[in-house]
Amino acid sequence: QFLAEELSGCGFTVDEFADGADLIAALKSDAPDLILTDRMMPQADGLAVLAAARARWAELPVLLISATSAPADCESGFDAVLGKPVNLATLHNAIARALRLDRTTSAWNASANAQPDPVIESAQLTSGIDQTVLNQARELIALGAISDLIDWALALAQANPAQAAFAAHIERLARQGELAQLEALIS
Repeated sequence: QFLAEELSGCGFTVDEFADGADLIAALKSDAPDLILTDRMMPQADGLAVLAAARARWAELPVLLISATSAPADCESGFDAVLGKPVNLATLHNAIARALRLDRTTSAWNASANAQPDPVIESAQLTSGIDQTVLNQARELIALGAISDLIDWALALAQANPAQAAFAAHIERLARQGELAQLEALIS
């Protein structure tokens, strides 16, 4: 759901399916522009989705997202193999390559309705924030737990209005998949 919201926010029309079999059944209609599939799913796995997509449309881009991808997955014909947790910047780049999109177009400028960030020193954002709070963020960033980090930031802003600017900055960077910037911000 997090990825569907992210890609919808970038201007894509996203169809979600309960399992691999439902996705394969949907391939009998019009061709999608791209398929984003998991490796392990009920009813039919990512390899079955890839085979069904290639049988119908040989050039259709199929991207694999997996926590357990094997080296063979890279050689199985997927257009990209992305590990979990998904880095949104990596996902955006893989989709842009697969669809031959220009990353400078409005659909790829950060995310929907994003405003340019004012230059804010990390010390300014983090001043007055308890080390326990920063440690929680560090743990989530280290795990690459993007959706948990977003939830954490939203809860922080609600519980501590004085920290709303910090929380909003964390949320924006997390939605963009900017883990390196997040690490630098709270280091």
